[in-house]
Amino acid sequence: KAKLFFFEMITFRKRWVHAVAEKGFAADTALYDTIRPSYPSKAIDWIVSSAIKNGGLYAPAQINCLELAAGTGKLTRCLLKHGVSRITPTEPLAEMRAEFYAKNKLNIFEASAENLSQFMTHSFDLVAIGQAFHWFANSKALVEIGRVLKPGGTLALAWNLESNDTKWVADVRQIWEAYDNTNPTDQEQYLNIPQYRKGTWINCFSSSTDHPFQFPQRRFFKHFIMTTPNEIWLRAKSKSYIATLPIEKQNQIQADIFSSLNQSIRSGLIAFDQRRPVDNQLCTALPLLTEVAIATSELNPPPNK
Repeated sequence: KAKLFFFEMITFRKRWVHAVAEKGFAADTALYDTIRPSYPSKAIDWIVSSAIKNGGLYAPAQINCLELAAGTGKLTRCLLKHGVSRITPTEPLAEMRAEFYAKNKLNIFEASAENLSQFMTHSFDLVAIGQAFHWFANSKALVEIGRVLKPGGTLALAWNLESNDTKWVADVRQIWEAYDNTNPTDQEQYLNIPQYRKGTWINCFSSSTDHPFQFPQRRFFKHFIMTTPNEIWLRAKSKSYIATLPIEKQNQIQADIFSSLNQSIRSGLIAFDQRRPVDNQLCTALPLLTEVAIATSELNPPPNK
């Protein structure tokens, strides 16, 4: 088995990781990488073109990119495919870093958004964050991200979410999303779990004047993936707040998802009748909505910032 090499900080730093994220995402990193969708090309195009324009650059290869909460490398691989070759990936969880290296064979730093002290001030053209900013959407993180970005630099946030515009998707989402507010434990950190879909992440840009960012521009991109019934359940299981539930509760959620899908099949809302070429499994199209939010660091922030 290949020996894994990582850039690790020698000096101690407090890691700012939500308890649910730390436990849930460490549970099965291979499942996360396999089952989570990638990002559509047009979404990545907008990130790259924004970084080029804001940085006064000419090509993707010139972009010096810091990626926060890189996870298993979903966004990393997309950026690389679009010519962004100067990427410094970071991830606070050791289990995710191990999976990242196994999948990408790239070195990865240990870091959290609130503490990027190992990186120099004004050293990056782009800070990219995929499927994660809601976990640390606060002024402290924005100040630190703003510090490492060059003036006029680009902060790009991306998320994938199953589209509620389709009824059968809305029905199954309702099953698992019931647990991102009421995880059945007596621990306070398991209540009101930060999630992108709740929309509160945007508030940090207007709730403080300490950071150098303008209010983000937001764009949405529709796409889909082919999926089986079991993959719909596994995608739910890869969510941190589901992965932290007792196995009995997970089994109940799985049963509820299959019951909902069977009801949708009987009602004619869905059919798993398309062969997926890669493995010949019967699938249906799962509609997804990708949001990209881009905030620009001010060239000349006012003195109180």
